[in-house]
Amino acid sequence: MILFFYSMEKKIDALFEYRKLPTLLAKGNYSKESSLYRGLVQLQIAIYHLDLYLESNWKTKKSELKKYWKEIYRCMKDLGISKKRAEEYLKHIERYQKHELQLRTNKYPTDYSLEYYYFYKSCDVKLMRRIIYDYIPELKKDYSLADWRIFDLITEIDDDVEDVFEDLDNINGNYFMIMLWQKDKKIVFKFFSEFLKELGKRARSKFAAKDSASKQIKLWTLKELKASQQLLDKRIRQWNDNKCKKMELIKYT
Repeated sequence: MILFFYSMEKKIDALFEYRKLPTLLAKGNYSKESSLYRGLVQLQIAIYHLDLYLESNWKTKKSELKKYWKEIYRCMKDLGISKKRAEEYLKHIERYQKHELQLRTNKYPTDYSLEYYYFYKSCDVKLMRRIIYDYIPELKKDYSLADWRIFDLITEIDDDVEDVFEDLDNINGNYFMIMLWQKDKKIVFKFFSEFLKELGKRARSKFAAKDSASKQIKLWTLKELKASQQLLDKRIRQWNDNKCKKMELIKYT
């Protein structure tokens, strides 16, 4: 059990680094040893536990879901967030849960647009960043929360593409994996590649200004875009239809 939590914390540290959260925290002089950082880690662990329950159980129980949500609210309280504000902040997590539960009724991520689905799938990182901005409001002078939208879409897609083989063993709302189950991989590659290119165009247009903050987030976004395009190409080459036979989700459809 100790090893499980240690590996989960290492995973969260990597996630936070990938999404630039420590960089934001440093603007307010919060280190990884700060109570704020530790509180965010505990909140992410609570969300991961909910995620793990949904991925591991086809038949879910309201009493079990309530238990995981109770822990999420406890972590929000520890971060100084009132019940009323927490309810507002957690609406996107609730939507994410709804999408995961819809797998049980044969409603798949691919029934939604890529942008809509990945906007909500990045709910946990957006929640962490929103809390950080509450603690460090001067961050808004550099970039607004909305400025991270394209970055979050790209990195969330990247996560699904990266984890496609791992997610075969779970009841998982991985859009990329499910679309590979439904369609030829050439169609999937074109679909994702064109969307990533569109996000690149939007990033270049949105962050055309010359100020340093705008330039920095543009560089981060375009760097992750390039990495995601390369990973997409790699995973498509590695994929074959036989892998669908391993997909845990197929057992229940």
